[in-house]
Amino acid sequence: MPIKQCQINGKSGWKWGDKGTCYTGPNGKKKAIAQAIAIVSANPKDIVNLAANKVSVDYDDTASTAKGKELIKRLLGEGKTVYIISARSSKLGIVDTLKDLIPSSRIFATGSNDAKVKKAESLEVGAHYDNRQSVVDAMKEAGIKGILFNG
Repeated sequence: MPIKQCQINGKSGWKWGDKGTCYTGPNGKKKAIAQAIAIVSANPKDIVNLAANKVSVDYDDTASTAKGKELIKRLLGEGKTVYIISARSSKLGIVDTLKDLIPSSRIFATGSNDAKVKKAESLEVGAHYDNRQSVVDAMKEAGIKGILFNG
């Protein structure tokens, strides 16, 4: 069962599966993950599937570099589902550059770094690689493992 978005009393939140408690607020996703861990503690192998196989990568100065493309190849080789999430307002140029690695359906141009974090949350990624410390910090605040990329 995945961590899912939910709503209670008009507030957005997160829950584990269809029957879990809907947790709202800035730590809602973390609480839902903790609930998931408690529920599946009898079978720890299930925990690995929460978000570990979904990873996102920034484009400019990250996936656009030779080192970034090598990172993507490595992640794909590990069986990860890789998304590109950029603060650009258009994915024009990104799709052509990465067409041999990432399908266009997994490339997102969000228009801002704040929207980038929201997109990573909605995709339920477990980790995000970015060259900006502020984005890495924002991902961590959202309960996503932020990893600083030094290309």
